[in-house]
Amino acid sequence: MRIGPQFHEGPMMRQNGAVTSQTNLSPQRIQPKHGRRRWGWLIALVALGLVLAMLVAGFFISNGLTTAAYAQRIASGQASFSLQTAGLNGGDAIPVSDGSDWAVLHLGAGHEPGSAQPGAVGNCVVSAYRFGWGQPFAQLDQLASGDSIVVTAAEQSWTYTVITGPTLVSADDATVLAPVPGDADLQATTALLTLVTSGSILPSPQRLVLVAQLAD
Repeated sequence: MRIGPQFHEGPMMRQNGAVTSQTNLSPQRIQPKHGRRRWGWLIALVALGLVLAMLVAGFFISNGLTTAAYAQRIASGQASFSLQTAGLNGGDAIPVSDGSDWAVLHLGAGHEPGSAQPGAVGNCVVSAYRFGWGQPFAQLDQLASGDSIVVTAAEQSWTYTVITGPTLVSADDATVLAPVPGDADLQATTALLTLVTSGSILPSPQRLVLVAQLAD
């Protein structure tokens, strides 16, 4: 059994006609494998942390840029109308443009094509994101019956009062778009406003729906 530093024989050398060997008296240094693995994991975790930090920062920057442009879109007439209530978007007005596709919803809220105009008899349907891209309807679930929503188009405004608080329905339930939300067979006799968003902040098979009625 050998005790102490291990040596290895060096290359053969010829001195004065005799063959000798050169012995390396320096001990071999072997880098432990577990040390290299530990550094690899540490580097991977740091890189993952940086990526997550960039994603979070990008999310907040995107939301901030979107909401910062709301007032300008309303003032310049780029939106069809706006809606405002204390429980959404910090109480600031939200621009509403015609349409409900992603291009429209990335700029604010969207007015469902074919639904009633603000103040008119029928159902004015407005949808918006609950998470990301300004998320103007992020707090829709916190509104309640009796809350007021002000809708403004050009120089005219209408005040709606929430009559049906936030309710979860299937994403396939088209009756929320009917003149009388929830019953496609009824004829509208008053002006209604329906706000629609995702059932949760994650992709969801449900929609959160709130119905308000034009105040007298």
